[in-house]
Amino acid sequence: MKLGYNTNGLACHRWQQALELLAETGYRAVALTLDHHLLDPYSTDLAHQLGEVRRTLDRLQLSVVVETGARFLLNPKVKHDPTLLSPTPEQRNLRVDFLIRSLDIAAEL
Repeated sequence: MKLGYNTNGLACHRWQQALELLAETGYRAVALTLDHHLLDPYSTDLAHQLGEVRRTLDRLQLSVVVETGARFLLNPKVKHDPTLLSPTPEQRNLRVDFLIRSLDIAAEL
């Protein structure tokens, strides 16, 4: 078993600093919350970000999981919206698209 920590708990830190702090503290795993500032699935430079994060994880010897609980990534007005239970197919499809992109990111990491 590896102890890990979620990057949500270090939201006031740059992601690089957060990962370094976790590794220095003795954590061997991290849950990365995909959000505006870290591996945004809709970012135009996602491929570059993925490479940078992967290299940092490797250097720090951190295992990784992807967490999809970003509060306002899909809707800046309502946290965690839309959901798989949202009323319209368009809203639900946006969440499904986000989850598929998240799986792709996890596979890359």
